[in-house]
Amino acid sequence: MSEIKYSLVSPAIRTENWLKIYESVKSNKANFEIIFAGPRKPNFKLPQNLKYIETNVKPAQCWEILYENAQGKYVMNIGDDLIFRTKNPLDKLDEELEIYKNEKILLGLTYKFRGIDQTKQQTFKINNNENESALLPMSPPLKKELWYRYGRFDSRFICTFMEADFFLRMINDGYRVVNSIVLVTEDKILEDNRKMSRDYMRIDRKLMLKLWTFKENNKEYFCKKRNEPVKNFEKKTILTKSEKPAGRWSNNSKLYNFFITSKIFYNINIYFYLRNFLYKIKQTLYDNK
Repeated sequence: MSEIKYSLVSPAIRTENWLKIYESVKSNKANFEIIFAGPRKPNFKLPQNLKYIETNVKPAQCWEILYENAQGKYVMNIGDDLIFRTKNPLDKLDEELEIYKNEKILLGLTYKFRGIDQTKQQTFKINNNENESALLPMSPPLKKELWYRYGRFDSRFICTFMEADFFLRMINDGYRVVNSIVLVTEDKILEDNRKMSRDYMRIDRKLMLKLWTFKENNKEYFCKKRNEPVKNFEKKTILTKSEKPAGRWSNNSKLYNFFITSKIFYNINIYFYLRNFLYKIKQTLYDNK
């Protein structure tokens, strides 16, 4: 087998989508692999270049595992509900990367969510969305050597924003985002109620604010440099033990992790609904001051 050029990676629990994603990529001349990681083992045979890593750790830690195990020259963070809509997408990326080979760019994909173009909405927003960071790239092909050079992912994230934090480090060092013609979509037909990020968005957002902003006169401002060094994952236990904060992934039991990634769990996730209800009360009280 020739050298792998692209590794497309994602934490994943929707095994029913894996072959659909694979089919949307596979017609390329460029040699590639897709790697999924998570607690739900597929019950079907995988193509040779579609791989699965079994682990019960938190989603942010899955990203670290996936990037570490990727064999390609370029690594791309995708999702288990993201489909490529451009024919021969990796060949198109080859052509575009060649154009910008001597520039410091992050080649972000064009992204539509339920039919609406969100490509230019990929920013980190503060002050009730009044201010925002530089444009962040959607699933850019990243040279693996750059992932090491810019410090890898921060272990303090639970589920979201670890890529935003990483790409901001590159942007602050002179990289700029260029939008590719390659289109990916996130469509309702591939979704279900299992949204791992919804319970931890606010927690991970607080960490982002701590790392990238400062407050003055009750208003947030972006820092020119990250406020703290990156806290990396421990390699010895990366596959077996979620680092703190672990969220609901503190238990490494297979049965427990199978349950918390099931549709049944998300239907009865009282914790999320209760906290969301209390948050709305808090917001109402704040708005009425």
